Amino acid sequence: MMFRRALIAPLRFNTGLKLCEDAHFCLRAFMLGAVIFTDEVLADVRRHDGNASQDVGEMAIAQLKALRALDQHVTGKHVTAYHDRLVKAQVDAAIHRIRSGWRHYRECLSIPGSRRRKLKGLVRMALSVF
Repeated sequence: MMFRRALIAPLRFNTGLKLCEDAHFCLRAFMLGAVIFTDEVLADVRRHDGNASQDVGEMAIAQLKALRALDQHVTGKHVTAYHDRLVKAQVDAAIHRIRSGWRHYRECLSIPGSRRRKLKGLVRMALSVF
């Protein structure tokens, strides 16, 4: 993405976000207007195993936080699209949290210990889904 300096001059990166601060910045720039799209490739992004975006679950939670940080900036014609995207991000984060919770529960089954405690944990996990 490329921006005219005059357009983004008042914008700053949100240093409170660990991930997705660039997405937050770009969405704010988009809401300022004067944005165009082109199919022409203007830059390449280097992807590798060390990229933060490799952890899909963490990215889902980070995207939700970045979108939530836009709450005070979204107005007018962008509100409906923002709410739709916020709902999707909330669902994506919830799915990750459920999956990671079940992963932790499965790991606890391999630990020697009380079957009763493990059963209680299973009940708690199931109830947290509903």
